Amino acid sequence: MYKMRIRNESEVSDIELYIDSSIEHDIEGYVSARKLREQLDGQVFNKVILKVNSDGGDLLEGLAIYEFMKELQASGHEIEAIITGICSSSASVIVMSCSKITMNKNAYMMIHEPVISLSGTSEELLSGSEFLKDLREKIINIYSERTQESRDVIESLMKKELWLNAETCKLLGLCDEVIAVESAGTAAAESQKEARMRDSAELRVSNNYRRVDQAKTVIESMARVINRKRGYVK
Repeated sequence: MYKMRIRNESEVSDIELYIDSSIEHDIEGYVSARKLREQLDGQVFNKVILKVNSDGGDLLEGLAIYEFMKELQASGHEIEAIITGICSSSASVIVMSCSKITMNKNAYMMIHEPVISLSGTSEELLSGSEFLKDLREKIINIYSERTQESRDVIESLMKKELWLNAETCKLLGLCDEVIAVESAGTAAAESQKEARMRDSAELRVSNNYRRVDQAKTVIESMARVINRKRGYVK
């Protein structure tokens, strides 16, 4: 299901849109271009942040959302995507419309060849095949334009249907930044761990100095005994 959250109380706000379900055309509980457009109607905003955790869905609906995001950009709005979990199929097409794509370090993206189910006459099947080829060309161009990768690289990724981790996506240009989200508890635990390590290091240094001092005392005592036996010390 999708949600909207206004990030501040000022007159002009940043708006977060949550794409966290499948993408379908006007089916209750799913994300669609019309529903996203309705969410933004009447809102005054500078920036839209898409929070994405979706397995994709209808490619045509995904393309409609892609074009809607491009339309918003053309009218002067900044569009950013943050991939929090998975971003596959048509969801990955949508985020290619954004000026900035950020992935959580444990997020994944998957792109693949478009697929349709057809039945009918031979002419209808041929027509459907041509339509599928045209869709394929469109999304290859979208990925290639956003990543600046060659068509060969994009086609290979689509055919293999690989689940790409965040760092790989960054290398390929499928995202711009990888972030690690830490809770307050995690940050506090890390701080305590660092403090313990620092204290432990200081203790080791202190013990080493103590051992060195002890060694010096022993050596000096032995030297005095030896020198006394040799008659150097009266």
